[in-house]
Amino acid sequence: MEPSERGALVGGGPRGVPPLRVLHVVIALDVGGMERVLTRVAHELVPRGLDIWVCGLERRGVLADTFPNPGQVVSLDKPAGRSLGTVWRLHRLIRRVRPDVVHTHNLGPLIYAALATGYGRLVPILHGEHCQLLGTGLGAPRLRLRRLLYRACWRVHTVAEASRQELLGLRMPAERLVAVVNGVDTAVFSPGDRREARQLLGLPAEVPCVGVVARMERHKRHELVIRAVERLASQGWPGHLLLAGDGPLRSELEAIAQAGSVGNRIHFLGLRQDVRPVYLAADLMVLPSVGEGLSNAILEAMACGVPVLCHDACGCAEVIADGADGWVRHIDSAEALAGILGTLFHDRDALRTTGEAARRTVCDRFAFRRTVDGYERLYRDCVER
Repeated sequence: MEPSERGALVGGGPRGVPPLRVLHVVIALDVGGMERVLTRVAHELVPRGLDIWVCGLERRGVLADTFPNPGQVVSLDKPAGRSLGTVWRLHRLIRRVRPDVVHTHNLGPLIYAALATGYGRLVPILHGEHCQLLGTGLGAPRLRLRRLLYRACWRVHTVAEASRQELLGLRMPAERLVAVVNGVDTAVFSPGDRREARQLLGLPAEVPCVGVVARMERHKRHELVIRAVERLASQGWPGHLLLAGDGPLRSELEAIAQAGSVGNRIHFLGLRQDVRPVYLAADLMVLPSVGEGLSNAILEAMACGVPVLCHDACGCAEVIADGADGWVRHIDSAEALAGILGTLFHDRDALRTTGEAARRTVCDRFAFRRTVDGYERLYRDCVER
């Protein structure tokens, strides 16, 4: 699909002034925390006079048709592995769309955008890091590559202050680093009827339920939660586990669940564009991940009045006051997680009141408007620099 020439594009700023045009570069606009936020931010910024495009390097993605203008979500159909042809196609797309800012998300898209823009000379680059660096990302070659590419960017933003501090500690260029803290739309994600949500998902009305909303990748540690639920069940706990999301480990995790003793109580709900019913159906959400920036799933669950138990990593402590509006604990084994869950589910009234406090926290401190304002300010500052 070829984008139109700039003069033929719809939209515009006040009094005929051309809109500030942003081209996002992602792998694909699939269902994930970053992709959902990107889409929601676009819906808020278009009425403010911004013209938002998305380039999916590999494909458009399942969220493309929910974008404000689906025709402005394009794919370069990048093949597996490195692709110089994709660099050239991205360069041509940038020439046609003529964005004021190219906004890249995570390392892969930054590599292609830096090459396609002549190291940021053709168009200024705003880069976003949405996860904590793990594994090979902390190796010397990747760190050197990031330092090099960050210098091609006008700014590099994280989604949590803890992530910005991590990059500072890794000697990334401090003058370019800013944090735009994730927020949540508390009108979209709000408390609701638990029984109705469970009926929609085909779940029992009264049993305890713990949930996980996350892409099924190794660092999210779904297996640890499955093993913990099995341990609890062996002690007589009657609860169910809800797993919403998809990813490369789904088949492996389904096999692990079915091989265990409580496979019929572990529900794989798949990719869901509307995840609110999953939150509402749960008594407690768990995030055992070892690699987040600031999880959107945490904020969404809390906005729905559902308390969250998090591993003590990444930006969790920026959101949750342990024991007041959720729990931040060191989760290093299924046995440890089972013990924590057993204690928390011993008092379901406390789960409810903690969930109410969680809702107040996100309404007071993590309103989505602040996140949208933060991105708009960066875009306009970039153009006016």
